[in-house]
Amino acid sequence: MAFMISRFRCAFALGAVVTSLVLLTVACEKVPLLAPTGSTISLTALSTALPINGTTSIIAQVIEAAGTPPHSGTRITFTTNLGRLEPSEADTDLTGRVVVTGSW
Repeated sequence: MAFMISRFRCAFALGAVVTSLVLLTVACEKVPLLAPTGSTISLTALSTALPINGTTSIIAQVIEAAGTPPHSGTRITFTTNLGRLEPSEADTDLTGRVVVTGSW
């Protein structure tokens, strides 16, 4: 038994699949990624001392419990009660790193 599909139906089916994949990709990008339970965040400041009104880069390295970085785009929120961190929210890169600027 052989099935025959016209070129029109084949093109229509292929178009529907591509459209579905594009919509799925766009929908996934709108959902913020969160690091799973058991993840650790290591903070490193590039400077050990700052003058008044000084700034330094703060690097956050996120590692999942399995020892791997989270997906690129995982949202990290920074808060402090001393000084200011800019931006207050940032997304990880492929290695699980985020760099923000701290000022005191």
